[in-house]
Amino acid sequence: MNGKSYVKVYVFDAVNRTMAGANSIKTQSILCNKLRHACNKSSVTRNGGLTTGEEAKAALVACQYLPRNALTEELLSRLSDAAELLECIGDKYFFLQCQQVLKHQVFSF
Repeated sequence: MNGKSYVKVYVFDAVNRTMAGANSIKTQSILCNKLRHACNKSSVTRNGGLTTGEEAKAALVACQYLPRNALTEELLSRLSDAAELLECIGDKYFFLQCQQVLKHQVFSF
């Protein structure tokens, strides 16, 4: 399994933990550490370490399903980078979803 496949598994695990009612802070910590580790393995990186649309979507899913109190500046920064990457590759649907999450987070803080 390559590094990009692991990212999908990590996000899937994080979503399952959140839906099962696990501690959101611990889930966020696990997800951030695993994503950071997976992104460090990549040789080609963009602004925030996101290399593919899949990693950008992983950041989007993390921001959508983690509770507001678990979202950190780093994760929101990654979502901003994800929105930029998705716009560059032409994925309008997920780009607009990123924009909506970012807009909602700005008004909720």
